[in-house]
Amino acid sequence: MNTVVSKLSVRAALSGSISFLADFLKQHWLIVVLYVVVASAGGFVLKDTDYLWELPGEKLAQLSLLSIVSAFLAFLMPYYGISMAVGKLDPTAKAFSKGLWKSLWQLFCVSLLMAIIGTPLLILFLIPGIWWFIKSSVSCVNLLSTDDGPIASIKKSHELMNNRFWQCFGFLFLTGLIVFIVNMIITGSVGLCLFVGGLLHSAFDADTGINKIANVFRTIGAVISIFTAIIFYYIQAWLYVYLKNNPIGQNISIDTSA
Repeated sequence: MNTVVSKLSVRAALSGSISFLADFLKQHWLIVVLYVVVASAGGFVLKDTDYLWELPGEKLAQLSLLSIVSAFLAFLMPYYGISMAVGKLDPTAKAFSKGLWKSLWQLFCVSLLMAIIGTPLLILFLIPGIWWFIKSSVSCVNLLSTDDGPIASIKKSHELMNNRFWQCFGFLFLTGLIVFIVNMIITGSVGLCLFVGGLLHSAFDADTGINKIANVFRTIGAVISIFTAIIFYYIQAWLYVYLKNNPIGQNISIDTSA
């Protein structure tokens, strides 16, 4: 079987995600830059405004346009990211025949269906909500790896995880926890440096200085969030390729070898 994924190794998945992040940035840097710019621009539009209804009509229109562009880019990134990750992890995978716009529309439909069903379950019952999101976690990967539609992809995700829920839950929980901790350390360190730098700078005493620091932090936050998303595209693809090519589940192994 000509596939990179032979077991659910948290260590291998995370280490591979770093090189994948670098490759993605090389190939699709323009999308990343556009997303960061659009995601950060909202703060410059809002400035000192506390409430949206305080914005004049012109700025409200600008903010609406930025939101639409941001949403479009947010769906464009997984389109390229997941397809690229599956291609790297499973070179034997067949290319799907959907076009860009059809894929983006189906991505929207899958996300909407998962949210409509999963969010009430998560809010009202918690455990069934967690079960739903874990079972549906490779729906988008299947959607962008086959010619299946939104509903068929969600069904396929659930089917792939039959009798292997806890194995998949453990893999996603451990990878997510590690990425979350690293994310918090980086974000906290950057925020502390900006805050201390602001205290040492005379501009911090003025409202404009505080706003500048907030805008810089917002931009850095957008960069970190998009990097995290790209890493999770790879992790989801890793899980999908493993489940698809290994009908019989194996135990999670955290590879500690060199």
